[in-house]
Amino acid sequence: MENTRLIVIRILNTIGFLIGILIGLRIILRFFGASSSAPFVSWLYSVSEGLIIPFRGIFNDINLQGNSVLDISAIVAAVAYIILISITISIINSITRPARPDHAHV
Repeated sequence: MENTRLIVIRILNTIGFLIGILIGLRIILRFFGASSSAPFVSWLYSVSEGLIIPFRGIFNDINLQGNSVLDISAIVAAVAYIILISITISIINSITRPARPDHAHV
């Protein structure tokens, strides 16, 4: 059971890391006004959009100078995913972690 718990936690951490990389790169590229006509940028925006959609419309993105955008929806999504994964791992730990034996007081 302990190995299964650790594997599940490792998978959740890996998923969280990958989500963080995708959203983080999106935030950076939009901030610096990267051209969505570039193949990598276009691919990243389309892949990360699915992660951002649930958070669209909560706050408006902020247009900066030129093509630069502060992607508030992506920032909210990143924070939400961090919280969600942390809570999930805490729940898994509290349900599956073996109880500590009571220490005998002398």
